[in-house]
Amino acid sequence: MPVNAKNNNISIQHAQLTSLMQDILDRCRKAGASDAAVSVHHYHGLSVDVRMHDVETVLFHEDKSVSLTVYFDKKKGNASST
Repeated sequence: MPVNAKNNNISIQHAQLTSLMQDILDRCRKAGASDAAVSVHHYHGLSVDVRMHDVETVLFHEDKSVSLTVYFDKKKGNASST
């Protein structure tokens, strides 16, 4: 994948995650939350195992998670997803 295409893909993902976070916060406000915090993560990774100079395994990783803390007056609630 060319560098420009990769950077464009990252920009699109960033925009999508930012939009998701904003949507979650808007829903919290509409539900009457006095405060809210949201965290969205999207990780990509690669693991390579080598044994005796030969590649043994190649693993690709992709993890996504969302966590939310909502306050209604002095009450606090948490939720998370992976």
